Amino acid sequence: MQINLQHSKVETANLMQITEEESTGILCIREPYTIQNKVVGIRNKYKTYTIPGTRSRAAIMVTNKHVDTLLSKQHSDADAVAAEITADRKKLYWPICTST
Repeated sequence: MQINLQHSKVETANLMQITEEESTGILCIREPYTIQNKVVGIRNKYKTYTIPGTRSRAAIMVTNKHVDTLLSKQHSDADAVAAEITADRKKLYWPICTST
């Protein structure tokens, strides 16, 4: 799933509700809600990948506990996030989530 939250607290809360109702697995988030350069509003039980210390304009959120994820720092910055995902012993390089 891909979504643009437009830096909105309300949209982030709506996303959490939809995520609970649907089996999304992996989400590409544009313009996540941030406070003091930290993505907030996403439940701690989900893995969230951004570049720390920046006002992230892109994030990857993984809700599936059976998926191993590794942030690809060399392909990521505040505007784009990429990750290596392993499931069922198969590796997938998640397309870069960008803010544009």
